[in-house]
Amino acid sequence: MCSWQQLHRLLLDAPPHAESILCRSCRSPLPDGKTWQRLLAATPLGLRGLLQRHLLSSLAGTPAQDVCEAEFLKLFSAVAPEITISSLSGSNWLVMPLLTTRGGSGGRVVHVLAGLVPGEDSLQVAANFSPTSLEALQIAYTAYSSLHLLPGRTLVLVPLMREDSPPISGCSLALPIALALYLLDRRLSWPDGVFATGGLQPDGKVVAVDGVPEKCRIARFDGGHSMFVVPSNWPEVTDPVVPIPCTSLDQALNDLEYLLIDNNPEVLVEFRPFLARERLLLSRLHELPLPLLHHPDCRSSLRNIGAHPGDFLHYAVKALQHCSFDPARADWLADLYSIETLQELIDHEEIDAVQTVYEWCINRIAFANHIGDTCSVGRWKEFQQTLETRVTADQHLTAWNHLFVAERFNRYHFSMAIPDDIQRLLSEEEARNRIAHRPNKRLGAMYGTLSQNCGFCGPQWFAGLEEYAVKAETSFDREYDSEKRRLSLYRVYGHLDREDYSQAGQWLNHYLGLQPGDGPERWLEQAVHLAGGKQEVRLFSLALIVRALADMKITPDTKDILALTAELGQRIPRHLQHPWQLILLNLARLLGEAGLVAECRTALQRAAAICLAGGETMQAMALQVYAELQYRSLIDEPDLLAAEEVRQRVLTSGYLHSQHFSGLRENTETVRMLEHLHRNRSTFFPFSYR
Repeated sequence: MCSWQQLHRLLLDAPPHAESILCRSCRSPLPDGKTWQRLLAATPLGLRGLLQRHLLSSLAGTPAQDVCEAEFLKLFSAVAPEITISSLSGSNWLVMPLLTTRGGSGGRVVHVLAGLVPGEDSLQVAANFSPTSLEALQIAYTAYSSLHLLPGRTLVLVPLMREDSPPISGCSLALPIALALYLLDRRLSWPDGVFATGGLQPDGKVVAVDGVPEKCRIARFDGGHSMFVVPSNWPEVTDPVVPIPCTSLDQALNDLEYLLIDNNPEVLVEFRPFLARERLLLSRLHELPLPLLHHPDCRSSLRNIGAHPGDFLHYAVKALQHCSFDPARADWLADLYSIETLQELIDHEEIDAVQTVYEWCINRIAFANHIGDTCSVGRWKEFQQTLETRVTADQHLTAWNHLFVAERFNRYHFSMAIPDDIQRLLSEEEARNRIAHRPNKRLGAMYGTLSQNCGFCGPQWFAGLEEYAVKAETSFDREYDSEKRRLSLYRVYGHLDREDYSQAGQWLNHYLGLQPGDGPERWLEQAVHLAGGKQEVRLFSLALIVRALADMKITPDTKDILALTAELGQRIPRHLQHPWQLILLNLARLLGEAGLVAECRTALQRAAAICLAGGETMQAMALQVYAELQYRSLIDEPDLLAAEEVRQRVLTSGYLHSQHFSGLRENTETVRMLEHLHRNRSTFFPFSYR
């Protein structure tokens, strides 16, 4: 950004250089009167009008409350005398780039100050527009107004160019002007690096234009990385500029809305073909970049999917299954279908619909389990149970696993007693397996869940954890190695609860695929590597590593370990969910032991925020975060108030096992309660819950 003093010197010594600066938007507040007079005196006569336009463009970066109407009104007197103080106070402005060519040879970027001001529905433009371009401007205004009404708004356009410059001509400015209207209508700025060229018809259809290769060249020179064009112009767009093909203004506006969220044209072009095709969208949703979920085409497709369960439920089931451990995506799917909608579908369809609906219930419960939402599980369980006589044994067993997690682990109802119906299912599956003598994923999953259950019930049941883990390994055999790997994770947590850190370290190396003798430094390296991953298995591996390091009281006292710990903290993403609250909690314990007090407190605050944003299961976990803050003397009054609110919520919740938290009633003072919880945190939050 050029200061007024620098501009003054350039106007005196290098007018051509000064002109190139004046042709771009002004990013500084208006100069004071003395500075203005000095600038005006130094400006060659042919550049004085351009100087005024340059100063006017600061409107685009000035908050409405800071606009000095009288000063700007003086500047407008030469280019748009109809502007009044009242219309200026209700206006909105941006600076946009227009691509121009001269007969296909040579061209430039003209930056244009565009504004919407109160007034008649009309156009008000400064000089420098040819008759053909004025016609294109009128079509752009008409086409946009047909999609989004602009009652009582005047479009003002002021090119940042000399009055005696060759006029802007041609129809290709219609599309960029219509895009600018959309942004002005919403008080938004033009996104960096984005260009557009294309004609428009009054009905919003985009038409091809000439000179696209030359426009790409000058856009690239001006920092452009993407260009809206009609599909027939797409082949003329040259690297590295990314073409964004659009056949209609409506489509272009949808894509522009996405670019305002994530200015990544390559992603848009790669995935946009799926957004408006419902089945393709569902098949790729698990890998779709998150910002694209906000694209209007995606939202429209999801609404259509929800409105037509008979056509799309089968595909939605698979999509939710893929995303059940990815709340950022599963949130978009979970409420597509209500229980009432699915019941109506069953009533009007054949038996196939029942099994598909049952699969939806299973995946819906799995998602609720992941975010700790014990409330919604109850409703889906009741509905699911009405369908049990009409589904397969495989579906029934899968549902049992998820419901056991929901009703035991997520409610903190830890008990070694196995319900009669589950014991019956287990016996039946064991009998079938004795006859079949082949790898059995269903039976292995059941044993795995029971192994977890022993872990949650406490270290005194470690023998049961190991017994069921061995049975699960036998059932999985070599055919399901990825499922078997999870059993090593259970063993690490079990040994950590027993404070048998030697065995925990050995099993951690086995789980991570490291060498038997590897230790803390190697584990930290692995943690940093895992922090950048998105898959569920990577996150849970990361949670296990930092928990093990914290429990083993590893003090990162060397420079290398401190650096790795800091890097791990930096790589934790912004959008967080389970198990990031546990990763941050245990990372904070490491940071605290290293003496990094500020970083420790920040990690604990982020962990608490994640807990409070989740369901009942995760909200209860916030208590151990506040207990850690209290233990490290980092807690403040707002934290104590929040901790007390969580305690009352936990004790009165109908969705958590109240007896498990009865010890929280013993200390009426919040501080004493947190101290008691910290001393007994392995009881309140056993196994993988801390």
